[in-house]
Amino acid sequence: MDIDNKDFYPTPDNVIKKMLENIDISLYNSILEPSAGKGNIIKALINKGYKGNIDFIEPVEEFCSIVKNIKICDERVKSHYNQYNYETKSKYPKYAGSNFLSFDTFKRYSLIIMNPPFSNGDKHLLKAIDLIQNGGRVICLLNSETLNNPYSNTRKDLLNQLQKYNAEITDLGQAFRYADRKTDVNVSMIDISIPYKEEKTYIFEGLKKEQEDYENIFTSNNTDIVISEPIQNLVEHYKSEILAGKRLFIEYGAIHKYLNTDEDENTGNRLYLSVSNFNEYIEMTRYKYWKKLLNQSSFTENMTGGMLKDFQTNLNNTRYIEFNYENIYQVAINSIKNAEKTIKQELVELFDKITYQSSYNKEDNTKIHLYNGWKTNKAYKVDKKFILRVFYRSNYFMDSLEHKGHEISRLIYDIEKAFAWLDYNIKKGVHFNYIYGTIEDSIKQGNLRNIETNYFYVTLYKKGTVHFTAKDEKILKRFNLLASQEKNWLPPSYAKKTYQNLSAEEKEVIDSYEGEKSYTEVVNNPKEYLFQPQLALT
Repeated sequence: MDIDNKDFYPTPDNVIKKMLENIDISLYNSILEPSAGKGNIIKALINKGYKGNIDFIEPVEEFCSIVKNIKICDERVKSHYNQYNYETKSKYPKYAGSNFLSFDTFKRYSLIIMNPPFSNGDKHLLKAIDLIQNGGRVICLLNSETLNNPYSNTRKDLLNQLQKYNAEITDLGQAFRYADRKTDVNVSMIDISIPYKEEKTYIFEGLKKEQEDYENIFTSNNTDIVISEPIQNLVEHYKSEILAGKRLFIEYGAIHKYLNTDEDENTGNRLYLSVSNFNEYIEMTRYKYWKKLLNQSSFTENMTGGMLKDFQTNLNNTRYIEFNYENIYQVAINSIKNAEKTIKQELVELFDKITYQSSYNKEDNTKIHLYNGWKTNKAYKVDKKFILRVFYRSNYFMDSLEHKGHEISRLIYDIEKAFAWLDYNIKKGVHFNYIYGTIEDSIKQGNLRNIETNYFYVTLYKKGTVHFTAKDEKILKRFNLLASQEKNWLPPSYAKKTYQNLSAEEKEVIDSYEGEKSYTEVVNNPKEYLFQPQLALT
């Protein structure tokens, strides 16, 4: 994989040593490595004694996995369970994105250290300078030809920036000539130190004005932006909250030395912020808004339960990813990449739920078609009519239809959504609130038979069972075929051979499962009957 990536040239140890030799690691509290590769530079920073925060950007997923597992240090942090206790946790570099050139963040870095692609290092260095323009340091390796032959506007702009900030340029010659990944390119090391700007303070009037602007966004009557574009509204709210917080930190930094005296320290009467620095505030705010995203139906409506669970499991890591349109889109794309596996898994789990109750609960007398499967005689499939139990009726008052409407509705909703996936039409799936309202009305009116949904006729029984009758047998067949193939109950050659070309053992399974006529229909129209998750995602 390394060889296939034409821009991947791991930084040699002797070059990294040169990059770090004039760095006092104690001066930096937040570092960005925007071309991380396998983390050679990050490892060197840690070996030099750095224990602060490191963010990294890397487009290759395999490299990201390597860098995420580079241990920075162990640190004592407040316990999530008891604010008065501490626990020891390992600290690792945080993934911040996959594309540095489109990377956008409010976060401030005190050091950016990088070995960008030689093919467009000028753009990467300009981007780094822009990110650190409020103060900090950039150390960057660059193809020397970029500086020696400024034929493009980008290169000319870069030279102007280097001159503006009195950058130190060191010729390293053919530094990669004997590296693991060799190249004869002449390399220069650029060292730029940009002084921190002294922020002007407008005391509390400026903060008050920004807070008013922020509140106006929330109460705006501009329906084109606030109401019809909920995700855009979230992003704008996030930006406003960050800017208001930034102003607060500027004000705090400007006035706390006048308000917090030695006398205050002795009496404990001090003004302080509950978060230690602006970057920590950004991370907390990011987390809050990524969490808010889960409440946006336009973002979650096409996700399966498994996809939502996966997003929630990884929610804590979103504090390191900027909350903007590009990253929201990327999160959605990543969910879709994993969706094919997730959809199949959830459909098979539903199949198991139906067939488990039907196989082991004889009282319900559910219709389940048994057949002799491939290498097993315990295979089965779901019939057009099947039954699921919500509760067992007893003498307890709560065990009644009137008090189980929500559970019944959730059951019907889950099955409806599954069949919408199978139908390649997730947008056709009924919303839960609609199903809940329909079930509640039917129970109150005593109309318990043949309640129609998109894919079923549903009948409720007071003993606690829900009877389903599938309206579309083709979708039902697709459901059964998916589960049977995933469980290896059908021959591996299923639908790949004509019935006449099947072996005697294969024919025996097919005859038991569906018969020659039904099998031939699948062979002639495999896309019609064999579930294709990629179609469900379009």
